Amino acid sequence: MLIISKKYSKRSFTLIEIFIILTLIIILIGVLIFVIQPEIILRRGRDNRRISDIKTLNNVIELMSTTMPNFRQISYVSPNVVYISLPDTSTSCASYQNELPSLPSGWSYRCSANPTLTNGQGWIPINFSASPFLKINKLPIDPINKPPYYYSFTFESEFKLKAYLESGNELVLTSPGRGGEQPPSGGEQPPSGGEQPPSESPLQPPLE
Repeated sequence: MLIISKKYSKRSFTLIEIFIILTLIIILIGVLIFVIQPEIILRRGRDNRRISDIKTLNNVIELMSTTMPNFRQISYVSPNVVYISLPDTSTSCASYQNELPSLPSGWSYRCSANPTLTNGQGWIPINFSASPFLKINKLPIDPINKPPYYYSFTFESEFKLKAYLESGNELVLTSPGRGGEQPPSGGEQPPSGGEQPPSESPLQPPLE
């Protein structure tokens, strides 16, 4: 009986050790997650991609307007229309009407069934493939690309590209239109966007 009792005691002690080690590992993982905050890192990564995408699109349109004598934003884009990167078979973005912010009178949303196309059928209605200097495989879209996170494009006297950041900020880049008669302003400007998620820490665009 004494031998059996010693063996049982030794085996129980080993199980307790394993339990303690597993508990410490779980606690350590919890502390690392709290310190590292991977979700915040992922959100900042997505915001950095948004900043890069909008800057790239802005530069591309600027390059087309300066290197193509016949380039006219107005020939591609309708005034008082907010072109957005959300995919929808309805050009009026009917699938998202309840999730998008209201627009001023006379304004409307425009969606594409294939928003990454570069031939003018994507979410930006400019034929990027017409440029002899640019080779763009597809238009960038928001990493989430669901309301309230999407890209938008409008054109009046200047074109405007906008992205909604998960930091709670907006990134807006504008550039003057070039050449040709400019479309009417349509009065009131389109809204800056719907309700933004709570801000954790301001995210400033990185310097390039």
